[in-house]
Amino acid sequence: YSEYVSSKVFAYAGLPVQKVELVRFWGKIYAMCFDIGDFKQFRDISDSSMFTGSQLQQWVLPDLLYEISIMRKLTDSQKNQFKQHFKRMFLIDAILANGDRHVGNWGYRYDGSVCPVYDNGAALFPDIYEFSRDFDNIKDLLYALVIENPRSCIQLKMGGRKLPYYEMLSDRKSIIDTFGWIKSLNMPAGFGACVEGLEPDFQRFYHYVLLLRYSCIIEREDFNHGYSRLKSLKYTFPESVEELCGQLKI
Repeated sequence: YSEYVSSKVFAYAGLPVQKVELVRFWGKIYAMCFDIGDFKQFRDISDSSMFTGSQLQQWVLPDLLYEISIMRKLTDSQKNQFKQHFKRMFLIDAILANGDRHVGNWGYRYDGSVCPVYDNGAALFPDIYEFSRDFDNIKDLLYALVIENPRSCIQLKMGGRKLPYYEMLSDRKSIIDTFGWIKSLNMPAGFGACVEGLEPDFQRFYHYVLLLRYSCIIEREDFNHGYSRLKSLKYTFPESVEELCGQLKI
């Protein structure tokens, strides 16, 4: 479900994304991910001099944007398109709680066009059952899912600690121009359609998490205000962590 819902959110935002469908095989539900063809991972870049420290498994946002700007095999138009794509993908990842967008998880075509977004299986807390064991209160769990987790693979500065998206995006200098784009999309209005087709309990969980993460991380709404506003939705969120896990059949 994480892979499927994430692909729907990227598509709603207008980004090229790997096609994903839900299929049933031997009584179980799987995400069927379609082939996206040949492409070059950003990790494998060879047409500029990587100085960010990627060899040390550190990826720094300003340096990544600079690397795109000096890619010698791309035209100026392609570089601008690729940089715009990356920043937009980064903001959608923030909403989706994708803590696995390292430089091997995005790339570009050999012709210089952007590659569809792929590998979103780590988004939207696929390990929610194990994670929730440390919580007794549902509000505390949601606070952790929105404000404290996950940590972005991309850092703000070399040697800096990895930050949760909420904290990282309190500093918007590197991608300030992209916030106007995401706010123009009215993302909350599309989240309902992105979870259609799932069992009702899963719909509710993903819908709540998406709405809360958007309002707190992108709009910078106070968490308590956002949490209270969720109660006005057409469905009621579980009163306890135990009830939530039982509803999600995990």
